[in-house]
Amino acid sequence: MRRICTALTALLFAAPAMAGSEVWQLRGPNPDEVVTALRGLYGDAVRVERINDRLLLVGQEQQLQGILDLLEEIDQPPLPLLLTISMVPPPQAGSRLYATGDSSYRIETVEQALVAIDHERLAQRFSGSDGWVVMIDEEPVEVRSLMLQIRRLGSDTIEVLTSFAQRDGDHRRVLGNQRTGRLGEWIPLLPTPAASVTPARYTSSHSDQLWLLVEALERR
Repeated sequence: MRRICTALTALLFAAPAMAGSEVWQLRGPNPDEVVTALRGLYGDAVRVERINDRLLLVGQEQQLQGILDLLEEIDQPPLPLLLTISMVPPPQAGSRLYATGDSSYRIETVEQALVAIDHERLAQRFSGSDGWVVMIDEEPVEVRSLMLQIRRLGSDTIEVLTSFAQRDGDHRRVLGNQRTGRLGEWIPLLPTPAASVTPARYTSSHSDQLWLLVEALERR
């Protein structure tokens, strides 16, 4: 708190013509994007400084009130999410039918949190495989775990970032995949034919698949 008061005092002395100041407690998962947006909108007319999880705003009172109203809209807490992970494909695109049994499970999380998906947890009733088999550069690769991160792009549009590690002897590289989908619709997570990512190209003509359903939960 002392650091914030010191910084605010310095800003006020540096801009004596400005009429007021506000401190905003950041709530959302993208504070740097909020700062960039405000600076782009107001330029030199308003000073915007981020200190830890707060914003210091210095400017004319009328402008500051407008910024606070804007922050109420754009700086929202992370959206609570319910993830359903399944090894059973949905019967049709966009279906909301839930898979049941040992081939699926659910996770409560929030947007942009990292979520680990382990093959062992999903496939306890299956034997003979320690992971999902996918094709990378025409070679079969066994994937034992995935990391997911989900980001909203709109009211019901989401971006799903998937990453997993590939081991080749003592070497390890992390591969990534990015898909766009909608809340309430099934999204395939594992590589599919003709999908390309850096640094490896996925060219699977036959592979296992893992399905994700993302639903928004009410904020508590």
